[in-house]
Amino acid sequence: MAGNLDLKRYLGPTLSNEQPALYNDGGDTYVEFGTIDSAAFISGNYPVGRPTDVDSAFSYEVWLRLVCTKAPDNKIDNIRFWGTGDNPAGIVMHVGTATDSSTGSIITPRMTVSSVATFSVTDYSAVDDSMVWSEGSITEIDSASAFLCMQVHVTPDAAQGDESGSDLIFHFSFDEA
Repeated sequence: MAGNLDLKRYLGPTLSNEQPALYNDGGDTYVEFGTIDSAAFISGNYPVGRPTDVDSAFSYEVWLRLVCTKAPDNKIDNIRFWGTGDNPAGIVMHVGTATDSSTGSIITPRMTVSSVATFSVTDYSAVDDSMVWSEGSITEIDSASAFLCMQVHVTPDAAQGDESGSDLIFHFSFDEA
């Protein structure tokens, strides 16, 4: 019997507020990035601005997990993540992973340089170059992957205006036995 995984987003102090990770505007479905750490925000109201000098601007970190909602026959493992390798000029997507034990109880998503999302998604641009998202196996309902932490980094090289139409596409895969 096939297992089911839901993509969840974690907000707030100690990542204690679990929410659906995907936002649907009636057409497209996507993960939101912005300058507020809230389940109710709309990125158009809290955009990551283009800096005008040598500084950089950052979104709040987005913390994601895959949570088992239907147990697999044996296990789900080898969870991997990758992007397309393309970013609009001046926009970099950073990624990284963390386990419960490595995040501790003090993690709160931040809007400064991430200490977890330290790799550019362009480093992981194809399934053959994919990043290991989670070690170990998911075997039962409510068990979960490691955290995937993502953050948008905007530099002065970004185009002025609304870049919300610049889709950054991400993939994940896993093995099920």
